[in-house]
Amino acid sequence: MGTSVFPCLFVILLTRCSPAECAGGSDSASHSTASATDKPILLNNIPDAEAFVSGAEVAVIGFFQSRYLEISVSFYLNSTEFKRLHSSEPDRRLLPCSPSCQEHEAAASRISDIQCLKHGGAAFEQYMKTFGPLSAWPLTLPPLPPQDPQSPEADQFRLAAGQIPEVPFGLSSSAAVLSHYGASENTVALFRTVHSDRRDLDMNNREVDAKKLTHFVRINELRLVTEYNPVTAIGVMQSSLQFNLLLITDKMSPKHPERMRKFRVAAELYKGKILFILLDSNLKSNERVLSYFQLKKSQLPALAIFHTPDDEHEVLTVGDISIERVQDFCNRFLQRMTKKEDKSEEKPLNEEL
Repeated sequence: MGTSVFPCLFVILLTRCSPAECAGGSDSASHSTASATDKPILLNNIPDAEAFVSGAEVAVIGFFQSRYLEISVSFYLNSTEFKRLHSSEPDRRLLPCSPSCQEHEAAASRISDIQCLKHGGAAFEQYMKTFGPLSAWPLTLPPLPPQDPQSPEADQFRLAAGQIPEVPFGLSSSAAVLSHYGASENTVALFRTVHSDRRDLDMNNREVDAKKLTHFVRINELRLVTEYNPVTAIGVMQSSLQFNLLLITDKMSPKHPERMRKFRVAAELYKGKILFILLDSNLKSNERVLSYFQLKKSQLPALAIFHTPDDEHEVLTVGDISIERVQDFCNRFLQRMTKKEDKSEEKPLNEEL
């Protein structure tokens, strides 16, 4: 059994091009043109979040902690009602109000000695132990405007968003949105339409900064058609899709835009089943890939399809790309692999008989 195709391509590319050099070589035909100065979109409810995710091939949401509950609870703990119910004034144990809370002091009827809870502070935990869960408190949360998360992790998230303008970034501190996606606070989720799945990154690790977050997105941003390079190669190798179709062509060709249009239409037909990949033959770093498939530039464009678990693959040289030709090539290969699997299942049965 030969070496798997993608690990071979990954090694070939790494010997000729560094990830930093190739990261900027993504195919512009599959990217949006968002401005680098655009701030992440604040997603305050489930419909907004779902529309945000479904509206892009790749979308990133940062789930971060909101101060809404903390500030609201602090209002109550410092209220006349609370002091009347708990004359011992245990709220004196609260930590001093942080600068980010001070703008809300006026809303607390200017009660003396206003104090706020810090994120996850021991004081808040102590109140929970002493007076029971919030549901047991006679607490009415004041209406506050949607909160734009403010934390070191959220700041790193915004920096990363500015470095990847073609990928939409959203922020949410809504408890309903976090629950809807089963996400934890300080988690970054990357949603991929082509896989109908997502990849999560835990931002609680202090070593995760904007640079590592950017690398995480670049590795995992598999699109309807993904351009292959040392950075995207990692995500391609980790893909759950077992069938991959490679279009080997010259991006500098005047026919490239039309070829990509047809290739993308075909990719829609096999979404969730075959991963469609573009490899630019015009790059010197990809010459050894052509050699691997025993192709010459005069034979391009060409299609290469393979089944990653067993390295079964087939190459087709075509005069030009058409949707029908791509479909026929994919269907024939899928039928061939289905027959192969059926035979492998029949063999053990015959041996038992």
